[in-house]
Amino acid sequence: MIINEANVKRKGLPKATSNKTPAALYQLALAQGICTTAFALGMLYCFGIYEAISACIGGLVALSANLYLAVKMHKAVLLQETNAKTEQQEPLSMLQRFYRFEVLKIVFTVTMFVIAVVVIQVSILPFIIAYVLAALVVTWLSLLVLGQQDEE
Repeated sequence: MIINEANVKRKGLPKATSNKTPAALYQLALAQGICTTAFALGMLYCFGIYEAISACIGGLVALSANLYLAVKMHKAVLLQETNAKTEQQEPLSMLQRFYRFEVLKIVFTVTMFVIAVVVIQVSILPFIIAYVLAALVVTWLSLLVLGQQDEE
């Protein structure tokens, strides 16, 4: 479904806030940190300090980008609740803000990738694997866990 003003007025989309949001954000960040640390320790044991540091940096790129988006979105939701806007405009403006913040997150991530590869000169394979583990695998698993909690 395309969200535009006509659909918002017709459907009356619900308010998108949750009391679980801050706790879920911290749990996701903790899971990403644990995953990154475990992978970096494995790299240290198997290959050496250079690969372990590269893995740490890859995980930190994922963690910092996700925290950036989460904090920005949470602040936007809190500000949205305090503003006196009509409920018909709320879902559309929240979706627009989400897209804007997501684009900023992508720019932030690409910038950190360039800094890590060009300036810091990390080992590419541990860096990419740690990023993928922290950014994708942990996020997907957390979404599955949260989805199961909502069903209960």
